[in-house]
Amino acid sequence: MSKRLIILFLIITVSRGLLIAQYYYDNIIDLDRHISKAKDAKSQFYAYDAKALNLFYHYGNADSQVLTIGKKMLALAETDKNDSLKSRAYLIQALYYSMAGNNALALDALRTSIKYAEEANYSDGLSTAYKEQAIIYREAYLFEESIQLLKKSETLLTETPDRLNYMQPNRLYYNLSDVYLKVDSTELAKVYIIKARQVTNKENDPFGYIRLLDMEGQVHYKSGDKKLAETSFQTALDYSVEKGFAFAYVTTTINYCNMLLKEKRNEDAEHYALLGMEKAKLINNNLRIFKIAQLLKEIYSRFDKQKMFYFMSISDSISNIIQKERPMVQMVNSIRHDQEKARQEEELKHEKHLRLNFSILSIGVVLFLIAFLTLTRTIIVNRKIILFLGNLAFLLVFELISLLLHEYLSQMSLFYMFALLIIASSVLFPLHHHLQEITTRKLIRNNEIIRVNIARRILEELKEK
Repeated sequence: MSKRLIILFLIITVSRGLLIAQYYYDNIIDLDRHISKAKDAKSQFYAYDAKALNLFYHYGNADSQVLTIGKKMLALAETDKNDSLKSRAYLIQALYYSMAGNNALALDALRTSIKYAEEANYSDGLSTAYKEQAIIYREAYLFEESIQLLKKSETLLTETPDRLNYMQPNRLYYNLSDVYLKVDSTELAKVYIIKARQVTNKENDPFGYIRLLDMEGQVHYKSGDKKLAETSFQTALDYSVEKGFAFAYVTTTINYCNMLLKEKRNEDAEHYALLGMEKAKLINNNLRIFKIAQLLKEIYSRFDKQKMFYFMSISDSISNIIQKERPMVQMVNSIRHDQEKARQEEELKHEKHLRLNFSILSIGVVLFLIAFLTLTRTIIVNRKIILFLGNLAFLLVFELISLLLHEYLSQMSLFYMFALLIIASSVLFPLHHHLQEITTRKLIRNNEIIRVNIARRILEELKEK
């Protein structure tokens, strides 16, 4: 009887897998038809975009097609000379590199995506790129940095809600809830999962709805509401099967099995973990296979040592592959290097801003003193003081010009930089000399007027005596 049940279970599992695979195949064929029917570069671009996302959401693995599509999208964007499209193309490439475990290339692609998004004022592209950066940082356990990036994305959502993709709020709030849960801020995790629920429509965004349910299950369990957690996980799994989202099914299974293990429901955990393993193998996602193998190893350690050793060998073999694919130390070092570089650039920018302000203020004060001393009719001013202030003003103006042109000068060759400085000097020196002569003549005239007035006052006082 038990053999029949096992055979029946295997037949159902394989049949379901074949049906899902057929669904994926039909969906991809349909998207390929849309690409072939596209009339212009932009229409073709968005058709490729839909195909890349379909591959990502359904399979959730590093399918090389996604990278190929990203490169084709970039070529179309360059043909159309559209920075928003370029930003999106680099984002698709970043998704591939992230799933492939090459986080250094993923971060490079995301930085380029952000650059083009900023140039095009493309809020949706910026928000999505910040979110993807935050996910990579979260994987490296850099939770504070991850929260900062997600908050930047949230600011864009608040300032320009009408310019963002309708799925973006779900992704943002889901990830904020996830990272706050990982740092044990359960209350904040609840706040953001409620926000995610408010902006999610399961008909328009089934993948987002499944991820929402998965996250709700984790938040409910952390809050102590086991029944609601169970309902959320079960609904997410059922809807994943209904919509054919194998990647979402596997991710939810891992979180659900962790809960079942903590509750010591070994048989239920075994059942769902085995189903999840079949799906993980179907989408060929090593990280998910490893996580489920770890779960099954822990499950069988409680009642079947032989199977425990079997899944231990699977997890160990895949662990070696993952370490090659996802070098965590290198990724963290790369992120730290990027953060240090960004900090230094910010400090240089701040220092330059302070120096500019100081130069402008100094020039203003010196010019005010020159004007006051030149125009005053009460004080006899020594000519050397004006000459000193004039030379000081000249040096400050030269410093201000060099600060303003520093970025351009640093990109020039030494010859052109020297030539530009000679030209600037040939203009500034005669101008300074001319202004100095005018100021000196005005000063001498004022001094003479002051002396005449003093002499006249003395004569008047002598006449009165």
